[in-house]
Order: sequence, then C-alpha cells, then structure tokens
Amino acid sequence: KQSEKDRKKKIALLNKKLQEGQHLGKLFNSTKNEETGVVEQETIFLPLDASAEVNGYDATNAHIFGSSMQPMRLTFTRTETNKSSNVIFKDGDDLRQDQLVIQLINLMDSLLKKNGLDLKLTPYRVLATIVSGGLVECVPNSEPMALHKKSVQRFRRDHNPSPRDPHGIKT
Repeated sequence: KQSEKDRKKKIALLNKKLQEGQHLGKLFNSTKNEETGVVEQETIFLPLDASAEVNGYDATNAHIFGSSMQPMRLTFTRTETNKSSNVIFKDGDDLRQDQLVIQLINLMDSLLKKNGLDLKLTPYRVLATIVSGGLVECVPNSEPMALHKKSVQRFRRDHNPSPRDPHGIKT
C-alpha cells in the first residue's frame, strides 16, 4: 500500500502538470480575436451532464484520493455560471453496475413522482467509459461514510445490542 507521503507527492506532480497545461491542455483550445484582442476559450460539455458547458479546469484543486485505486478529482469551470463541477475519474473499478443502479433509482423516482410521491432524491451521476473505469459526479458538501462508520456502529450497538453477533449488533 502506498504511503500518504507518496500520495501527496503524486498530487503535487498532478497539480504541477495541470498548471503547465499538460495532459488536459489539448482539451480546451483558445484563440485570440485579432479585432477585439479578446481571448476566446473553446468550450466542451461534461460527459456526466450534457447541460454543463465547461471552458477550463482548476489545476490547483486537483486531488488524488487515498483509497487503493487512487481515483482522481478534477474541478472544471462552468461557462454559464463560472461555478465549478467536480468529477472523479476512476480506473480499475467496474462502474457499469453503479451506472445501472443509479439509472434504476432515477426510473423509480420518476415513476413515484408520476404517482404523487416525491422522495426528494438527487442521485449522483455515473458514466462507465471503459470496462474498468469511468466518471463519477462528486457530490458537493459530502463526507466519506468511513468518517462516520464508527459512530454509526456505536449508535447501533448502544440501541440494538446482541451478545451473539460478532459486531455486538442485533440484525
């Protein structure tokens, strides 16, 4: 397993290369209008959200997560709002099932809404681009479940104890 120090070195290298315009530099083309002198930035649409038109990325906000597959987060700048959209690139993880489950959740949500029941669901987007990877929408203001796992287990153990269960929780 890679150390935290190695991961931080990778993040620094990623940020440096993105700031230099390498790797994603060919994704966004810019041209200078000779008459007005204005630099016009070419835009693209995010594959996860066809309504999100982006014209650049924030190289300083790139991040490599500490999990075993080391997914990478990139922050793109939206053209129409100047707000950002975070996308997680995963490699080594089959996202096809994730994508299918999210599609089923969206289908069930739309059927329930048609029948007058709005559960206020806002599923994140997943796009499997290859068998072993793809893109995942980064949910703003969210925290990894691992941060709360111990407290959830402690709560369940306190309110639903079981001396026979290996975790001490009645199922």
